[in-house]
Amino acid sequence: MMLFKATFCGKRQQLTFPKGIYYMRKAFLFFITLAWAGADCHSAFMRQQCDEKNPYCVELMGRLSKTETKVSNFRISDRTSLSQDYEAVVFYDSDGDNFGLFVVDKKTAAHYMTLAILPSRRGHDYTYKITAAEEDSIDLEGSGDTYGDQGVKLRYFFDLKTKTLKADFPYNDISLDKMVRYGGEFFFSGNIDYSSAIIFRLKSASPENGKYEYEAITKIEGEKIGPISGIEEKDGELRFISKEKTYIFAKDGKFKAEINPKVLQVKVSPHEMRIPKEGGDDVWSVPSPGYELFAKYRPDKVKGGSLRGALVENLIGPWVRVGSKIWFGIKFYDGEGRTGIGGYGIFDADTMNAEVRYSTETAPWSASAIFVDNDRVCLGLYGQPEGSAYPGGLFCDYLKTKIKKVFRIPQIINSIQESDGKLVVAASDGLYIVQYNRVVGGKFSVNEDGSYRMDFSENAP
Repeated sequence: MMLFKATFCGKRQQLTFPKGIYYMRKAFLFFITLAWAGADCHSAFMRQQCDEKNPYCVELMGRLSKTETKVSNFRISDRTSLSQDYEAVVFYDSDGDNFGLFVVDKKTAAHYMTLAILPSRRGHDYTYKITAAEEDSIDLEGSGDTYGDQGVKLRYFFDLKTKTLKADFPYNDISLDKMVRYGGEFFFSGNIDYSSAIIFRLKSASPENGKYEYEAITKIEGEKIGPISGIEEKDGELRFISKEKTYIFAKDGKFKAEINPKVLQVKVSPHEMRIPKEGGDDVWSVPSPGYELFAKYRPDKVKGGSLRGALVENLIGPWVRVGSKIWFGIKFYDGEGRTGIGGYGIFDADTMNAEVRYSTETAPWSASAIFVDNDRVCLGLYGQPEGSAYPGGLFCDYLKTKIKKVFRIPQIINSIQESDGKLVVAASDGLYIVQYNRVVGGKFSVNEDGSYRMDFSENAP
């Protein structure tokens, strides 16, 4: 017989195995598993019922005392390391539907400090996950397992040495839906909620020291920024237009706000485009492709003839005017007997002639954004079935080389601009900088004082 000894969760363990190569391998694999589990001393708690001696249960029961509910069982929902000595653990009370965010001693699995006790927001299909963690902060995200959920994001700042919770803030993903390049810098806008917006200023897409310089602005002249409907450059100044005010980035590098005069708006509908001209608008309607063209570019959808009676209908999506030509992306609803073919079109306002270009890369997708320069046409791709929309990446058609490429962007794209050969993309969860096969993503979070920050990381294309 072979004798093995090891320390597990502060206790000395002793096991015996028969001699032989087979059993030596068994013993080796067992202790490898045991060593991995050594970082999971919470499993000891998992085998215990809750009582007044268990600190996690005491914290969870304290929240429920008003309803006279007792906690009899709990499990680990998520966990991550904070430092060499401590980790953050989310415990879930399966009886009262409450969550606890705790700091735990890695070596002993002892309760070190409590950061939050959080109620479930949707009953038994809800969970909280740790999305980011450092030695002094944790990002927590709550969401339901089914559709229709309004998720929540929370950030906690703390001091492990003093066991002090310094601050905590709720925050949301901010969809950057508009972007312009001005004075060598990038300016984005995105709505925080229905009544307020953020203006995000990225000073360079190519930082010399590897650190991105930016400014996140939520107030101008002491008041919240209203939802932004458009950005334009006028008289050497950058203007962010909302319903009631225009926020102006002046030549002196400062923002000011002006009340909007009443102006006429150019109307673009899904079926037609009205071009303002003297004597009346010119109107052009987007053509709908037939079933044969649909079968050519989307053969996977016509196998067995299941979609022969479907309505193949293309609509005008995002568009941009370059000289006399209007470049537009195609969008369509892909469900309930309706479908389409993704691509982009070019309409010449002088001649009233148009061309629509399809490809296998774009055919299954609608366009959420469009960018055009002398070398390429780029589209943000997304799918719109009966349920929620989902991202399809960034498509670029390189006009001179005729190369077509799709870059992986994990969220729906709202706007695309260019900087020194790079593409800067505003998306539903932040921004992305694309160059060749390199994609750098930036996502919003909050600082200890509640102000917004952006964290950058590299993503595979």
